[in-house]
Amino acid sequence: NSGWLKSICPSNENFPAPDEIGDNFNLGFRSTAFKGLDLEIAGFYQILQDYQFGATFGDADDRSFGRAEKVEISGVELFGRLNSQPFTGGSLNFFGEGTYTYSRGIFKEANEFDDTGAIVGNFNGNRIPEVPLHVAAPQPGADVTLAPVRPRRPPHGEERVLHGDVGEGGIAASGL
Repeated sequence: NSGWLKSICPSNENFPAPDEIGDNFNLGFRSTAFKGLDLEIAGFYQILQDYQFGATFGDADDRSFGRAEKVEISGVELFGRLNSQPFTGGSLNFFGEGTYTYSRGIFKEANEFDDTGAIVGNFNGNRIPEVPLHVAAPQPGADVTLAPVRPRRPPHGEERVLHGDVGEGGIAASGL
């Protein structure tokens, strides 16, 4: 399981800035090698240009925003799910699942400006505040599998008797 996605986050009139452009890569592995246990692991790497982030909060709790020329976000996500149905049978399945994500977002090119627009420093090498370092989400639950629904139409070329027996005046239909 792997992929690449080009993303764009356009700016708006309230925050005029260049559009945020990203290259997003992932590589993953999925396994159901053990009865009743689903496991997934995926690594990801993102390069974002013109990254828009919340910079500071003012005295009136209003938020100012900043823009970084380049940021990198990398990490790994783990997922596991244990199902009871393969062991107990039947249509009711109790399960427990969990997801854990570790991500590290770093400013690579991010200048700090004063009120006049002059560069007074940079955020290079610092963590991005909006990118959480650890996230975990456990979830218990239950699923119910309903009986399979019969198809409405018979396979091509087969006939189905709608009323009575065809040999005794019943109506035969094909491809309904």
